[in-house]
Amino acid sequence: STAAPAMALDFGPGFSLTGDVQLEYVTADGFDETIAYTDLTLGWRSQGGSAMGFGVDLGLDGVHFFDDSDTFTVEWLSLVMTTSNGEFAIGRPRSALKGMFDTPETGGAQLVELEFGFVSESLLNYIPAVEDADILGLTYKGSAGDLSYGLGYHRLSEGSSDADVYEAGATYQLGQAKIYGAFSHIEASGLDGSLYQIGAAYDADRWSAGALVSKADYPSTQATTTKIFGDYMVTDALSVGAQVLSLNATGTINYYGLSTEYGFGQGGYAGLGVVIPEGATDNLYTASVGFRF
Repeated sequence: STAAPAMALDFGPGFSLTGDVQLEYVTADGFDETIAYTDLTLGWRSQGGSAMGFGVDLGLDGVHFFDDSDTFTVEWLSLVMTTSNGEFAIGRPRSALKGMFDTPETGGAQLVELEFGFVSESLLNYIPAVEDADILGLTYKGSAGDLSYGLGYHRLSEGSSDADVYEAGATYQLGQAKIYGAFSHIEASGLDGSLYQIGAAYDADRWSAGALVSKADYPSTQATTTKIFGDYMVTDALSVGAQVLSLNATGTINYYGLSTEYGFGQGGYAGLGVVIPEGATDNLYTASVGFRF
């Protein structure tokens, strides 16, 4: 979806809830699935005008497949220190790249994004890969003028296996255009890999367009995804969008998406979409309803 997120739900004093909850139905020939997605963060920040403050972030990422009762969840909990130079989070913080450069789902289907999460997102945002891991980390987010940036280190432990994940990313706002670059690296026994990303987007009053290129370089997987997207606000509540997702691994496969979204109330939305795989006879159709905080 491409609609702007709703304002954070303010509980006061210092408490706020941000994120997105969504119920999605997807269907193709011989395939039907209903999925619930949760992406929420409950945060608290100390009040006052001092240059240094403190806080806590409690987050939940979840995916539940109703038809086969599979559930994947990741919980996040971090202590936060806010300074005049940026914000530090320690404990089990979310990825430093989270929300830095969001793109619309292809055909409005989060399921498609989940399938390609191993190359199109931060490593830590790919829920099935990190669900069972013990995670400890430190992140830093700051800004200077039109430049925003983030750095992160996370230690993942699962049984006798350990992995270190390093992240760095930045965006630069140039008028109505945003430029993005990011790098993630994982070091583990027998698995050292990297994910490179570069993107750009332009946001006008009634329309927006952009592209994101992600290159994954792992021992067993070398792949590049390119996503091109655009949308137009037909009314203040109704938007339509088009997307192209191209996966280049052993060969190239293109997925074409069309989506529409209608916003209602303070953060509510409903959407319809279709994903058209190149060369396939079956399209994937989706309907969703959700709420953004």
